[in-house]
Order: sequence, then C-alpha cells, then structure tokens
Amino acid sequence: MKLEGNIPGGGRVEVEIEADRIAAVHALGTADPSKPYVSPGLVDIQINGLQGLIFRPRLEPEQAVSVLPALFKTGVTTFYPTLITNTREQILRNLRVLEQARQLDTRFARAVPGYHLEGPYLSPGPSHGAHDPSLMKAPDWEEFAAFQRVAGGRIRIVTLAPELPGRLISSAGRGGRASWSRLGTRTARKMISIVPLKRASDSASTWATVAGNSSTATKHPSGPNSPTTVYPRA
Repeated sequence: MKLEGNIPGGGRVEVEIEADRIAAVHALGTADPSKPYVSPGLVDIQINGLQGLIFRPRLEPEQAVSVLPALFKTGVTTFYPTLITNTREQILRNLRVLEQARQLDTRFARAVPGYHLEGPYLSPGPSHGAHDPSLMKAPDWEEFAAFQRVAGGRIRIVTLAPELPGRLISSAGRGGRASWSRLGTRTARKMISIVPLKRASDSASTWATVAGNSSTATKHPSGPNSPTTVYPRA
C-alpha cells in the first residue's frame, strides 16, 4: 500500500506500507495543500471512554475493544484506558476485563501499552467531578500492588492527590516497574499547598496536571487556572 501526503515542515511524501509496517518514506517535493497531512500516531494518556462507553461498572472485553475504530479515526493509535475512583472489587474486575481485551484483539494489545488509574487515591470534597467522594481514600501500597498483579504489571500512570497521608505510589524503594505518579484533583480554597507538592516531587512523582480543575482559587472557564497552582521543582 502507498499513501501520499504532507509531512509538516517536510513537504509532500509517499509512504509505503508493508504488512502493517512503514517500509519506506519517499520525498516527492513541496507540500500540496490538496493532500492530507501524515504524522506518527497520536498518544492519549487518558481515555475514560468513547462514544457513550465509559470504562466503569459492567465493562466487558468486547466493549473495550469496540472503541478502537472511532479512536483510530481521530489519529490516536496509542492510548491508556483510564479507570476512575471505584470500589476495590470493581477496579479489580475492570482491570481483568482490560487484560481479557488484550487477548481478544491484538489491535487492542498493540494500542494499549498500559492502564491509567485515576483514583481512588484522591481528595473528597465539593470539586470531585465524576468521582464518588465516598470511595476516595489515602494511598494504599498493598491495595495498589493487588491492582498491579491483576493488571499484569501494566498500570503505568496513577493520578493521586499529593496532600493525602500514606505512601505515594511509585517504584522508589520497591524494586518494581515504575509507574508515573500524576498529581492532581484536590480541593483548595486558595491554591494547592507548596508543601504536599514538594513532598510529592521528592517522592518520585514525575509531573502534575489537572491540578487546577478542582481548585476553587479560580472560576473555570472565566479564565486560566492560577499560575501558582503548580510550583516548579527546586
């Protein structure tokens, strides 16, 4: 198969595909506005669901696989199915379902390098969004280890609130495969405290995001979140 298109900044090209792999890329000249653009597939690190399907209670392997065609049409070729705050039993169940989906369809296995656990290690409060605050809790390493075993070691991203007591989820001192610790989703009257963020930073958390979503310091969407919500690492 041969596809013709424009590489941003690289002009018009012809892409040869053999056995689902890019075999060669040939330069054809300057960009042609009538041709589509080609690029590496996009990576989405948080997919909670698509087209009415939510990766939540009663998820089935066939449902997980069913999101692939619509997702691929957006240009996303790699993604992390994201499970939000739920009971321990339900999270374990849905992790098993995601593992079953890998066996059901090789496209799913190729497109999904890992899973994203968004909760239950979050702060309950008025700005909890779609998360059930009654199920939120402090980080629990033993519980997380149980999740990771069922997931085949594929929980690669964890979103948690840095101010909660308990050990942050990381591979520091554990000798296992690293998971990204993503800081976010806490309630604050003015801004997120520098103290828990610094403590999280010192505990191998890699980056912070959605931190301003639940901060009452600003009124979304009237303006950007406070520039002081996240502090640079010293």
